Amino acid sequence: EAIDAFEQRLKRSPKDSQTYLYAGICYLETNKPDVAIDYLKKARINSQQFYPAATWYLALTYIKTGKISEANILLKELNETENEYQQKAKELLTEINQ
Repeated sequence: EAIDAFEQRLKRSPKDSQTYLYAGICYLETNKPDVAIDYLKKARINSQQFYPAATWYLALTYIKTGKISEANILLKELNETENEYQQKAKELLTEINQ
């Protein structure tokens, strides 16, 4: 139901980064990673406010799809800048590179 609501909102506001972020997370959680990647990339492009969260969830999506090198790039970016995902990114980088 949430995905339908987000899709309707995006039809009305096609540049709403927050909606792209939440829709991307929903698609990730419903095992539709290709759609999640597209939406999370759009969330990153359109907003500095949601950039760290979209980057974090995009990295998780890449990990889920086996794209570890792409995830590494994003996690390193998060780890090198001050943001709410910095510590999580550092821990996940250590975990996936063991």
